[in-house]
Amino acid sequence: IKIFEKQDLFEAIQESAQVVYVTHNYQKLVPSKLNLIRTTAQFVKQNPNVQRFIAVTPVELDNYFESDPQNEAIKSENDARSTYPNLTLIKSDVTVGNYSQFVHFVAGSLANNKMLQLNSSQESAYPINACDLADAVVTAIGQNETRGKSYLAQGPQEQKLADIIQTVEQLIGVKYKGGSSFLGLSPSQNNILSELTYPANTRNFSRFLTTYQTPKSDGFEKITSIKANVRGLDSLKSNKSITKERYLSSVSYTHLTLPTIYSVQISVVAVSLKKKNEDSILDGVLY
Repeated sequence: IKIFEKQDLFEAIQESAQVVYVTHNYQKLVPSKLNLIRTTAQFVKQNPNVQRFIAVTPVELDNYFESDPQNEAIKSENDARSTYPNLTLIKSDVTVGNYSQFVHFVAGSLANNKMLQLNSSQESAYPINACDLADAVVTAIGQNETRGKSYLAQGPQEQKLADIIQTVEQLIGVKYKGGSSFLGLSPSQNNILSELTYPANTRNFSRFLTTYQTPKSDGFEKITSIKANVRGLDSLKSNKSITKERYLSSVSYTHLTLPTIYSVQISVVAVSLKKKNEDSILDGVLY
């Protein structure tokens, strides 16, 4: 299913029994992350045949061009829950692993000597393996008791974003030397020249690196109540598929489509759903 217009999303949901929303990362096609989760909830509410609605919102994919990114994301998620009280919300901390968009961005930046900026006083993260996040989503779909509940997906180990970057450095064999900006412009700057110079996704990830805040846990249950064992940064250290050669050329995001708002790198969620679907577990899921 390719969704480019609001009506396309409405029609796709009308034909679905179960809907999984994942925060998108391609602002050029759909500029408002905040409105999209609300709109999806409204359309789900209008279809009495929808049995399950799950929203997955990884922290690195929030909109960091808002004046208060964390609270704006919380407000949009709360609006979706108010619209559809049976929504299962899974808010994830920074993801790691082969299918992590954060790892993908860092590895691509390191391999191509692009600028990375970090806030030295940054809060700590509890990174979670993207595959474990995907498994938790699949499990939640099959558990009626997760209806109307919110879960915070975090790994077992407290880390700084700098620790994750250092691990990626070791995996691809490249030590970050500071990179260089184009004409002195940083991708994290919010001005017209930066907007014209850098892709929207690069700019959003760059601002994420400098403004990250640990997700708030108020009102959330731990993801371990759905999936007992989740992995953290240690699972990334032994990942042999993350190599410099893999990331030497940049990835174009312009070809992405919008099936329940999955993007290429977090497609592990979609892949897991498809794999389970072979066992007839998730017939009728929109993804």
